[in-house]
Amino acid sequence: GMYQIFKLLNIPFMCVVETVWLHSTFSTAIKLSLAVILGGIAMATVTDVEYNPVGLSHGLTAVVTTTLYQVLVKRTTGDKGISGLQLTYCTALPKACILAIFVPVMENDPGGLLTYQYTPLIVCMIAMTCILGIVAATTPAMIIQSTT
Repeated sequence: GMYQIFKLLNIPFMCVVETVWLHSTFSTAIKLSLAVILGGIAMATVTDVEYNPVGLSHGLTAVVTTTLYQVLVKRTTGDKGISGLQLTYCTALPKACILAIFVPVMENDPGGLLTYQYTPLIVCMIAMTCILGIVAATTPAMIIQSTT
């Protein structure tokens, strides 16, 4: 329940950020669609969701960071005259380096990531996950570029 609610909150929050920061305007049809989304979120929240302070803070953080990232991608591609795919290409190496540093540090399990016994099947699954991650990282950039 809560995950879907936070996914839906990205859209209205993006509109608020774009209105305040980029001075964007939205049509009446979009505003009415957002009202329907917010009404559905309100009904789902009242009838189906159990609150957890940690989950709530993680969800709100995800909404803010995801939305700001998407707005910054849109703004950067427009300002620099580059495609979303070019921006993704330029930021991939720094992102990978940051993750390579922080993931082992943040791993809580003492026998976790660095001491795990990797089988060929596990390595194959990791490789497939990496490929899906690349697709997931490049698709939104291409969609944002094609819709601006």
